[in-house]
Amino acid sequence: TGRAVRVAVNVAPLQLAQPDFVDVVTAALKSTGVSAGQLELELTEGALLRDSQTVQQTLRTLQHLGLALTIDDFGTGYSSLSYLRDLPISSIKIDRSFVRDLSAPRRAPQYALALIEAILTVAQTLDLQVVAEGIETQAQLDVVRDLGCHVGQGFYWSRPLPPHELEAHLRRTPGPGRAEAEEQSARRIN
Repeated sequence: TGRAVRVAVNVAPLQLAQPDFVDVVTAALKSTGVSAGQLELELTEGALLRDSQTVQQTLRTLQHLGLALTIDDFGTGYSSLSYLRDLPISSIKIDRSFVRDLSAPRRAPQYALALIEAILTVAQTLDLQVVAEGIETQAQLDVVRDLGCHVGQGFYWSRPLPPHELEAHLRRTPGPGRAEAEEQSARRIN
């Protein structure tokens, strides 16, 4: 397509715990010709809690190589806000359940609003980018945008695409994009 695309890959906790994980990632970058700056690794909160010193060292090495590191499904695991400060991450992805709750009846929207606002406040303080996952409607998009979240991901823009359709989709899509093999498209929403 002529434009740089960042590819996000989900990393399982067992993969991250492997002693040769950095070597595997480095070999994958070399064999595919993808630059480290184009690769984003998405990690769950649970993966970050295992053998935290070893994980922190692995993450620091990956960050030093130039990879972007993201906490995926934030808010659904064993959230400890202190690890946001201690880990070399560049972004967090608010779990889709909070975005879905924005359109739920009764108290759920207030609960979801309060949680999303809190996550955004902490992330801003730590200079982390925030992605709202699971945006499916214009109403959800409007709410997260009004709260100050500037990147969204979800079926509102696109369903998951097979590789042969991805290039055509990116050509039709204005501005910078992010392609995720197993997830949905992410978009800047400001």
